[in-house]
Amino acid sequence: MAKVEESIEVDVPVRTAYDQWTQFQEFPQFMEGVEEVRQLDDTHLHWRTKVAGREKSFRAKVTEQIPDERIAWTSEEGARQAGVVTFHRVDDRRTRIMLQLEAQPEGIVEKAGDALGLLARRVTSDLENFKRLIESRGQESGAWRGEVGRAEHSEEGRAWGPEESRPWRGEESRTGRPEQSRTGRLGAESLAWRGQPPVEPDHRKRQMDETPLEVVRLYTQGLEFPATKEQVLESFQRNGAPGEAVEIIRSKNHPRFAAPNEVLVYLLRDT
Repeated sequence: MAKVEESIEVDVPVRTAYDQWTQFQEFPQFMEGVEEVRQLDDTHLHWRTKVAGREKSFRAKVTEQIPDERIAWTSEEGARQAGVVTFHRVDDRRTRIMLQLEAQPEGIVEKAGDALGLLARRVTSDLENFKRLIESRGQESGAWRGEVGRAEHSEEGRAWGPEESRPWRGEESRTGRPEQSRTGRLGAESLAWRGQPPVEPDHRKRQMDETPLEVVRLYTQGLEFPATKEQVLESFQRNGAPGEAVEIIRSKNHPRFAAPNEVLVYLLRDT
């Protein structure tokens, strides 16, 4: 399993950051490679993603949700994935968000992407996109303040079962007021209800589907091909390639690479 942990500070209160994250159907606005997230019920989601040029779907369950603290989920069928996002108050106007994600690469292309640090790059970019989105709005587009069962934590702090739902926090959670919308159907209306116009897509994520070959090109940026193994290694290290990718290239008995796609071929052979 590929494992990533990243964090970022956002200039909004912890409640605002948390409430926005409960609007799962808006994930495609800031998560690269996420095409659609559909809310099936209070604890089940259907994800449609595009990874390394390949579309895949999976069903996930929210295993833990504690308002203003954490949300954890894990896949039940389809692509294997699990994650937890936690929210930490810095002060009245700032929040630190920490995101842990685990995903099982499938096939040699995704495994090569894992070696190249593609998942880590996406998580970092997703958090930066979320920061732009929530800071440009200044408030959440909707919220769900229900609570889902507290989990038993592993030593690494990841959240796994039990998955039973905990009691609701009073009748307010069921009233359907705009700020309690789980599905987000009232998202734009809730902004109008608060006297604010909806904010439209200046802040949205870059429209891209980064592939392993594009990442190899990034790590060999400024390098003229054909290039020696030593030149490729120097370029990978200079451009911030993950240690695993550097070690794969270092281990190859291949003195010269004709082009970036040949570098990728050798990475694929080792994954």
